Amino acid sequence: MGLKERFPTDYPLYAISTLDDHHIVLAGGGGSARTGVPNALEIYNLTKGSGNAIQAEPVCRYDTDPEAVMNIALHPKERVIACGMSEKCQLLSIRQDTRINESNETVRRRGDGNDRVFSQVSKKLLLEPGLTVRTDFNEDGPRQKIVLFTRYGLRMITGGMDGHIRIWKYPDLQLQLDIAAHSGDIDEMDVNETGTRIVSVSRDNHVYVWNSTNGERVSELTISFSKAKGKYIARSCRFGTAVGATESLYTVHNPLSSSSKGACYLVKWNADDYHPLKYRAIGAERATKMVISNDGHFLGLGTSEGSVLICTTFNLKTIIRVPNAHASVITGLTFSKCTSEARELVDSDIALISISIDKNFCITTLPKRREISIVFLILVVIIAIYIAFSYMAYLGI
Repeated sequence: MGLKERFPTDYPLYAISTLDDHHIVLAGGGGSARTGVPNALEIYNLTKGSGNAIQAEPVCRYDTDPEAVMNIALHPKERVIACGMSEKCQLLSIRQDTRINESNETVRRRGDGNDRVFSQVSKKLLLEPGLTVRTDFNEDGPRQKIVLFTRYGLRMITGGMDGHIRIWKYPDLQLQLDIAAHSGDIDEMDVNETGTRIVSVSRDNHVYVWNSTNGERVSELTISFSKAKGKYIARSCRFGTAVGATESLYTVHNPLSSSSKGACYLVKWNADDYHPLKYRAIGAERATKMVISNDGHFLGLGTSEGSVLICTTFNLKTIIRVPNAHASVITGLTFSKCTSEARELVDSDIALISISIDKNFCITTLPKRREISIVFLILVVIIAIYIAFSYMAYLGI
């Protein structure tokens, strides 16, 4: 299918995540420069319109002035958003707006003529500010660059410009562990399904795996590409587990030299001993973001040229590529939920939602896999049996 929908906002977008089957969270802004560009976090409700078109309606907007939210993470068990703004992280709780919407009244007709008027409850959501904690202590412009939760939400993990990984107890945000992980910015991190391992990607050109209990370094990921020239640097990392498969680790690597025209590579690693299982070139555009679907079957990639790709985790093949889906660099990606309701909404097996500083978010979908009905299968079996018996009769068997 490819690019399905494009929706404009009024500020550059830097963070995105999927809340549930119908809602996504977006954040960004113009920062503290006072240029007139707003700083905000929004929740959009996605619904199906006519002709399988998707409609996007903002149901909550939270002003974050004077700072822009640059990274977010959604708690896996509670309706809580962790928001990275400059050197701190703030928790926001999502609440249903229970105020009555008196401008949207409905009339329930009764057979006895005593009609009753009911006012509908607003579909809007509210965000309530919670705890804030400083998470980065870089001397020159401290900034949190990544935040995430463990699978059950018992711990929050942050990384930023000072190169430290900090693990916080949720919900009181008490510091549990401080790992001096890198000599440069931490650009990306992920935590495995059990919460025992953290992978970090840094501008110091190292990719490390850490023990999240004691902070010890478990492994360094290193790889060379047989057909590539020059040095490479990792850009993003994700753990993932497909149904019926063991957990794997995925990284994407760009040429270190900005003038290089070499291909970027997607790599799949064994998540037990951290040796590379396979890799595949994915094109010359620099990868900027990577995300994995919650069923573990798909990887989404965004590039510096505004293109988006969807690849399989099984063999790393690109299923679909949308060149220049955005007018500028991709700053965030999220997949739709892998549920029947979400598939019905996007009219596809899965949808990749991308954001950019071009102030748009776009929805890219895959073609639906063809489904074979049980009736068709029964007919095929009956025809096969008929042909077999006819052939046996012809042979006199």
